[in-house]
Amino acid sequence: MRSRGSAVIIALIVCGGMGVSAQEVSGEERGIKEGTQWLHHTVDLIPSAEIATTLGQLEPDGQGERSRGAGDVALFEKLADGVVLLKHEQGLGSGAVIFCEDEYCLAATNWHVVGERKNVQVYFRPRRGTDEDARQAASGVVLIRDSTRDLAMVAFKRLTKRPLPIFPLAELQSVQIGEDVSAIGHPLGLTWSYAKGIISNISNQEWGGAKNEPKHRATVIQTQTPISPGNSGGPLVNEKGELIGVNTMSLSVEHAQNLNFAIAVNEVRDLFVEMMKEIQKQQQAEAAPPPAAKKQADNCTQNYSQDSAYAIVGCFIRVASPPPDTWIVADAQQWLYNVHGYLDSRRLDAVVFPAANSGQRAYIDGDCDGRVDVITDVDNKGRTSHTLVMKSRALMLASLAPQLDNAIQKGHIPFKMSFCR
Repeated sequence: MRSRGSAVIIALIVCGGMGVSAQEVSGEERGIKEGTQWLHHTVDLIPSAEIATTLGQLEPDGQGERSRGAGDVALFEKLADGVVLLKHEQGLGSGAVIFCEDEYCLAATNWHVVGERKNVQVYFRPRRGTDEDARQAASGVVLIRDSTRDLAMVAFKRLTKRPLPIFPLAELQSVQIGEDVSAIGHPLGLTWSYAKGIISNISNQEWGGAKNEPKHRATVIQTQTPISPGNSGGPLVNEKGELIGVNTMSLSVEHAQNLNFAIAVNEVRDLFVEMMKEIQKQQQAEAAPPPAAKKQADNCTQNYSQDSAYAIVGCFIRVASPPPDTWIVADAQQWLYNVHGYLDSRRLDAVVFPAANSGQRAYIDGDCDGRVDVITDVDNKGRTSHTLVMKSRALMLASLAPQLDNAIQKGHIPFKMSFCR
C-alpha cells in the first residue's frame, strides 16, 4: 500500500542530478523535468539537547577512518556526507541522498525506518574536529512510502554549509554477482560506519508479515556485506559509488551466515517515478483555472452566504461525496478566492487568489497545522514557482479567507469541515 506525505502537494521535482536519464523520463514525467524549482517546505531545528544525545557517540577525530585501504578511504570520503541519520522517538535508521536542488534534498530509505510517520529528524555527518553543522537537524517530510517494497522518500532542507553528495542510480542489469560492494550506515547507532562485501545473488523475494507487519515483496540484492539494525535505509554501492540498493535486512537463523539483503535500485527508481506522477497531477490541479463563480454547475452547491455582498458556493471537483473539496467566494463583480481541501475535503489546506495577467497565487498549509508553509505562483502559461514561508512568520491560513471561515464558525455551512488549525 502506498501513501503520500502531506508535502507532495507543494513539491515540484527536477529529475536531473539524481542519475535518472532523460530517456527514462517520458510522457507525464517529462513535464516535471522541464521545471526548475524543488521542494520548499518548512524546516524546524531540533532542540540541541536531543541532538547532543543522538550525536554524543561520534568520534570527532575520525580514528576509525584511517585504517582502510586507499580505495575504500576515497570511496567513503566521497560518499559519506550523502548518508543521513534518520531518527524518531522509537529508533533510528539511515538514508541515501539521491537528489538535491539548492538546499532542498531527497533521501531514499526503508518504509520500516519511517513507518507511517509524516516527519522524522534528519542529522548530517559531522566533520572531524568541531563542526557546528552537525549540531543542527532538519525536519524531514515523508513524501511517499510503499510498505510492499519497504521503501520511502524523505525530503529535507540541507543545513550544512557544504553540499551533500548525491548517489547516482545504477542500472540493475549492470549489477553482477561476485562484484565488490560497500555499505555506509549507522549499525546499532555506530554512526557513519563503513562495511564491505560481495554480491551473492539477485532475486525476487517475499518476507515479513509477522506481528501485524505488512508482507514485503521486491527485487533484492543478496550480499555478504555485514549490516545490522541502524543500517536500514542506507546505501549499498558499487566501486563507482553508484547506488545499487537500499539496505533493508539481515537474516539471523541457525546454521546461516552472511545473508544480508538490499532493495534493488530498480525498485527505488520506480518509486521515484511514481512520486513524480503524483506531484504532476497535483501541479496540474493547482494550475487549472477556477470554476466560474457566477455559474452554479451541476456539481456545485447552493449559495450558503448570509451576506448579500458575496456568494459562497461549494463544488465537488476531486471528490464525489460531501463535503465539497473546493469552495468559491465571489462578489457581484468578480471571483475573490477559492479554498481547497486537497488531502481531505473536511480539512481546508489551501487558499487560491487571482493574480496579475490571469495568473493565480496559492497559499498552502502542507502539514495542516493552520499556518501557511508555501506560497505557489502560477502564471497564465502554467509556469509555477514556490516560496517558502518560515513558521516564525505565523501566516494563518484561515485569516486569508474570512468570509468562508466566518460562515463555517457560525454554522452556515451544513457540512462537518474546518480550516486546518
